[in-house]
Amino acid sequence: MGAQSKYWRNVLWISRRAAGKGFQLVGLSRLALIAIPCGKSLPVPNGDKLWRRFIDSKAYWTWDDDLKRWIPNRHYLRFDPELSVFWNRHLTLHGLGPESVLDGDPRFTVVGELDVSDLRKERHVGDLYDLYFPVSHSPNDLSEIGCAHCSVYWPPTAIPEGAEIPTKDNQKRLQTEMARRFSWVHGAPPRDKPNGS
Repeated sequence: MGAQSKYWRNVLWISRRAAGKGFQLVGLSRLALIAIPCGKSLPVPNGDKLWRRFIDSKAYWTWDDDLKRWIPNRHYLRFDPELSVFWNRHLTLHGLGPESVLDGDPRFTVVGELDVSDLRKERHVGDLYDLYFPVSHSPNDLSEIGCAHCSVYWPPTAIPEGAEIPTKDNQKRLQTEMARRFSWVHGAPPRDKPNGS
């Protein structure tokens, strides 16, 4: 019994050590599973990434002549009242990659990534200052994908006094600014330029 007990203690120690090393690789402590319980809302740190799925059809993309690349059509970045995205660190904790946000829907084949720091960064556009897009962890169920759900809100400084959302022109500008900040972590938007570009 003693030798068998020592054997299982060694197996347990090796397993815990391997799990701890895995968590360190993704920037999490060994207590990550306890520290980030599913269903509990936690602060989303700057530097973390957010994932959102897209349909690979030209109707969903807009050519940005300044960037010389396709970006998501701003209409696809609908705030209702917030924009739904998924916290990559939480999904990585569950051993899931960017393709997990496609949710088995064959229409969706592209996953874009936003940097939380970039969304919260103060920027000057024209004569307006937008301090940040607030980002919060907003789990909507206990599934692996549901517990990684996050919400991005309109910048409070872009909302006129007495209103709940920015003006139409400001919405368009903000959605376009956000669309330009996406990079691609699974699949890619169209690669060919539109005629005349």
